[in-house]
Amino acid sequence: MDYFLETTATNPCCILFILFSSCFFSIVLYTLRWQLILISMEIKAPFFLLLRQYLIAAFFNNFLPTGIGGDWARIYYLGQNKGYVQVAASVFIDRFLGFFSLTIIGTLICWCFNFSSVVFLVTRNLLTVCLVLFFGVFLLAKFSRAENLVLNFGPNEGRWGSLKENFAQFIGKVRVVCQKPELILGVIVIGIVYLSITATIYQGFFTNLSDIEVNFWLIVGALASIYILTNIPITVNGIGLREQLHYLLFAVIGIPKELSVSVSLLIFSNILVISLAGYCSWLQLKLSSSKP
Repeated sequence: MDYFLETTATNPCCILFILFSSCFFSIVLYTLRWQLILISMEIKAPFFLLLRQYLIAAFFNNFLPTGIGGDWARIYYLGQNKGYVQVAASVFIDRFLGFFSLTIIGTLICWCFNFSSVVFLVTRNLLTVCLVLFFGVFLLAKFSRAENLVLNFGPNEGRWGSLKENFAQFIGKVRVVCQKPELILGVIVIGIVYLSITATIYQGFFTNLSDIEVNFWLIVGALASIYILTNIPITVNGIGLREQLHYLLFAVIGIPKELSVSVSLLIFSNILVISLAGYCSWLQLKLSSSKP
């Protein structure tokens, strides 16, 4: 914590502005990814409307495990105008393709390097397992006709029939989107852009404050691993786990614990600021909806 305070005191405005810009730009990229998915589903929504939904989601993410709270908020508010089933499918695809793309990048980078560290080997194996699972789900969603199985299962009347139709529609939307290679490529490009910009900022942070030269691609691999592993639902918003992974993974490539944890705390403080902006957006939305 002392190093964290010393870091911000050295050049607080510049450091905080750069890291905040990185965090906010990640929200912009996520919004762009979601909009591309919605367009592929023939759902039109203004970019700034989706950006506001993502800011609100960032606020809700601080109160429920991982991104579940924010995802439900996106489904609820956008689904009021665009249809809950379609929006739920878009949010699911957004999450899935985001994880899938980062897992591809992180796994490929980890297999390009060879460290004897137990932490590195465990992380690489976990990413490999996640990649196999994601790829299996992707193939299942792309080629299977699971919606037909759902429609043929059980009675077609009443609430059960309505539930089956909605679930079948959900699966159908997911399958159609997974059959669009240009969208998959676009999501991967967005993931590469996000990781590259963040890794560049991390590299400058480490170099300026410790004079340690770190391989750029090692930072990219570490960031991809941290993003995937902090979204495993065993903590609230990855609190604690994020800092531990920063310490463990960056220690493998020679970054001191104080420095890696400091940048993690700085990132988290900026996430809280963005969440506050999401809270203001949520209040504005509630007030506008309550007007007669």
